[in-house]
Amino acid sequence: MTKAIYEKNMKLIKKLNFYLYDKMKKVELKSVKKIMTKNHLSNISKNIDTNHFMIHSQYDPRYQAKFIAKNVFEDSHDVIFLFGLGLGYELKEMIKLNKDVRYFIIEPDEEIFKILLEIYDIKFLFKNMNIHFILGNNSEDIGKFYDDVIGFEKSLNIKFVVLPSYQIMYKDLINSIFLNIREKINVFKININTEIVSHRQWFQNYIGNLKYLNSTCPVTKLKENFKGKPAIIVSAGSSLNHNIEMLRKLQGKILISAAGSAISILENKGIKSDIVCMIDGWADGCNLIKNINLNKDIALFYSNTLYYKIPSKFHGPKFLININDMDREIYDRVQEKPFNMFSGPSVANCLAYNLSELGCNPIIFLGQDFCYSSEKNYAEGAIYEKDMSEILKNNKYINVKDKNNEDVYTTSVFLSMKTSMEFCIKLHPNIEYLNGTVNGLSIKGTKNIDFNEYAKSTFNRKDCLQIEDTYNEFIDNEANIKKFKYMKNNFEDDNIKLINLLKTSIMYIKSEVNQEKIYKYVKEVYIKLSNIELYKNIIEPNLKNLNFIYKNKDYNKKNEQKFLYILDKCLIMDNAFTYILKGGK
Repeated sequence: MTKAIYEKNMKLIKKLNFYLYDKMKKVELKSVKKIMTKNHLSNISKNIDTNHFMIHSQYDPRYQAKFIAKNVFEDSHDVIFLFGLGLGYELKEMIKLNKDVRYFIIEPDEEIFKILLEIYDIKFLFKNMNIHFILGNNSEDIGKFYDDVIGFEKSLNIKFVVLPSYQIMYKDLINSIFLNIREKINVFKININTEIVSHRQWFQNYIGNLKYLNSTCPVTKLKENFKGKPAIIVSAGSSLNHNIEMLRKLQGKILISAAGSAISILENKGIKSDIVCMIDGWADGCNLIKNINLNKDIALFYSNTLYYKIPSKFHGPKFLININDMDREIYDRVQEKPFNMFSGPSVANCLAYNLSELGCNPIIFLGQDFCYSSEKNYAEGAIYEKDMSEILKNNKYINVKDKNNEDVYTTSVFLSMKTSMEFCIKLHPNIEYLNGTVNGLSIKGTKNIDFNEYAKSTFNRKDCLQIEDTYNEFIDNEANIKKFKYMKNNFEDDNIKLINLLKTSIMYIKSEVNQEKIYKYVKEVYIKLSNIELYKNIIEPNLKNLNFIYKNKDYNKKNEQKFLYILDKCLIMDNAFTYILKGGK
């Protein structure tokens, strides 16, 4: 009987996943064996070193499974994340209580899974569309699996369940997985919150920044200029205070790039940067450069999310990076292949990625604290510098150890920035990253250095970059100017079409009572929308989180809210075309 069940299960697995099939064929049972419980049900005994573990209750595994399942559904959840499958008792009981939620199952032990294949028919695991299963014990693979869960479900309402025996056997793995997952949850939350708060301003900036197209060059054009050149990324953390004098001596000798608010510090300290990178969409970003003088002619790396009045304050070359769909669309229009779309909670994340893609090597971080080191928010000279000592007593701040093993306070946003920076570093294994930040959190993938000492012995020659020729060659090309002009006109026409279509659609959904007619009408509206370039290329990719925002609404309300959301952006863009690009009153 056991052989017949095993062969039947393996036949099913071979059909669904040949890699898993091939893997299970090679698994030998060395540390596990099937045993019987006191009430004559199957169980598994697992040996780890000299310890013996029972995967399920040795008295009544079904009773234990029912108890666990009942506890899981005391509250409402969209996703159940189960660590430990065993023989499936718990999962089966959960499905009995709720078959509509989505289940994501982790089984870390190949031998345990092989015992399951020999005992029970596993159709319950692979024939249910709401069940997703991963076999393995690599925390990064499981973390990626979780990331895919979040991306697919658009939900943070997740219940984590660990079977009792697995809590003991896989304690270190579980801790590693949850640390990995916590970082991903944090990044997801930050991205969702940023999008909800900023999306209206972004769309205004998308149109407002079109007026700078004639003086903007894709950043990718600089690849030959930057390849193999060292670069310093200056951020505004309070640790930067330790490096100001050395930066002053390095002007003109090495590429100095300022991330966002760091430009105000360099300006106030009389230090000229070579590049400033800015992406913040809000008007108060103007305060950072209100009195810009020394740095007004430096190169600007920016995205179309940037507040539309800021680029005019810089008189030097302007280079477009790629962090959103409007950026990518501009690259497409001039048939230039952009770097992959990359953004993060901090402008420093974007700057690090673009300098890495341009081939700078090594890349040195200064002022990249990711915490309130010295109980300050920024270094001296920053526009918004303030003492945080009293504020940090609030329990909303997170207490962690910095790179020097000292207690410091941080926030979920800082930790999200750190995660994004470490991801950027991981993407570029051939680049050396040096962390010259005196205090602050450790950055995985970097080598800690005493920057001031390193600079004395390393940067003794002029190694700055000449980029004006590359810039001028692109913006003097009349063909590019014509393409940008057509793009602006085309998008304005598209926007008018969208406004008319959406207003009509919203009125129809509100007035029609026949549900079948609404289904048919809405389907036709989406087809029409997909044929309008502005919607298809710029707006639609920004709708990915609407399912998360409107997930609890019925069909009519959900689509009405979607159309209202899109209309809102179109009206903002219409206003920007009229008052920013054309100077209307």
